[in-house]
Amino acid sequence: MIATAGPLAITAFDIARLVGYVIVPVIIGGIILVIARRQDRSKDPAAGTGSTQANPFAPASATATATAHTAAPAQTATPPGWYGDPWRQARLRYWDGTAWTGHTAP
Repeated sequence: MIATAGPLAITAFDIARLVGYVIVPVIIGGIILVIARRQDRSKDPAAGTGSTQANPFAPASATATATAHTAAPAQTATPPGWYGDPWRQARLRYWDGTAWTGHTAP
């Protein structure tokens, strides 16, 4: 004897589970993305104009040398080295002179 499955019926429980686990998280994620993008734009009004700004995550010495030596662009770069991690995922993070790397020290 061959067992046959009856027609698949979608119940109210199945619909509620679909809404709760799929649709609501997608909507909430979209709202969070919109809010985050608006906040990024409000913090940096010159982002769309193409102006270049100093790296906000550069070590403090990079900001100090950039403001102190505006006439000599060769001395505005922070030397590569270990600095405090700006994201606080570790105690130290390596700065390669232009950007933070993935190398950390506990």
